[in-house]
Amino acid sequence: MSEKQSANNYEISEKVREFCAYLHNERALAKLSIETYRRSLADCEQYFATSKNPNLAEQSAEDLQEYLANLRLKNLSPQTLNRYRAAIKSFFLWMQRRGEREDNPAALLAIPKIRNQTLPKSLSPEDVSVLLAAPENEEDFLSLRDWALFELMYSTGMRLAEISALNCRDIQANPAQPLPEEIIITGKGGKDRRVFIGKFARLALAKWLVLRRTISTDDDALFISEKGKRITNRNIELRLERLAAERLPSVTVTPHMLRHSFAAHILQSGGDMRAVQDLLGHSSISTTQRYTHLDFQYLAKIYDKAHPRARKDKK
Repeated sequence: MSEKQSANNYEISEKVREFCAYLHNERALAKLSIETYRRSLADCEQYFATSKNPNLAEQSAEDLQEYLANLRLKNLSPQTLNRYRAAIKSFFLWMQRRGEREDNPAALLAIPKIRNQTLPKSLSPEDVSVLLAAPENEEDFLSLRDWALFELMYSTGMRLAEISALNCRDIQANPAQPLPEEIIITGKGGKDRRVFIGKFARLALAKWLVLRRTISTDDDALFISEKGKRITNRNIELRLERLAAERLPSVTVTPHMLRHSFAAHILQSGGDMRAVQDLLGHSSISTTQRYTHLDFQYLAKIYDKAHPRARKDKK
């Protein structure tokens, strides 16, 4: 059994269960975020389960630092270590605020600095055109659904979890009316934001909705399987992998890459950083700034090709 599977199956303590309930009820975090916290703390509890004091809530700063040191030996990335540390810090801060601990032993936990951070990857506009070309057979259920799904993902920059959670009523309350150019979605942390649907996505969605209405289902999910069930995040990932293998065999494409491409292409077209922040649903501008390198790379290529002082001597 892998470590990830072990953490998934581990029976967490009542204290961690209370903490997860707090994340849901009071902080309104998304299910995927809460599950990340739960898995991280489950792994931590497993580590201390065989120690002299197996109670996570009673660990000292030295014990927690030793746990992170143990994780380092597994060659985990600094980003992954940071997720573990963030979960532990939030857990003990929650206990401290409830008066269950006078201190926060996780407050000064240290991990390696994140250096040479992997920058977001994006597709070129030409690759997107190839990837999202209309299917040859628009009466094929899966092909038409996937076309509409991925066109919508690229058009709006929505996260994987956001697009899989969409319902028909979110897109079109009345089938007799044309599809809207913008909708309000509930994103990360339960926050609502406005996203815009481009003409190509609206075209694909309109054709998909006609076909979808021929499927007998009680589920209002916008994107469903042939059995009428809401498709899962994993299913979306696999369908995109399959489509990319057929149309862009030299490129590994993920749902997150479509989101990155959405942001990068807006920036390349002169989009405002703050506007992109709002469109992506980022709470911090620093997160959005990770996309600027894509814009700069693009501009550098244009400069090298166009500026007379930048052209390299062919000799």
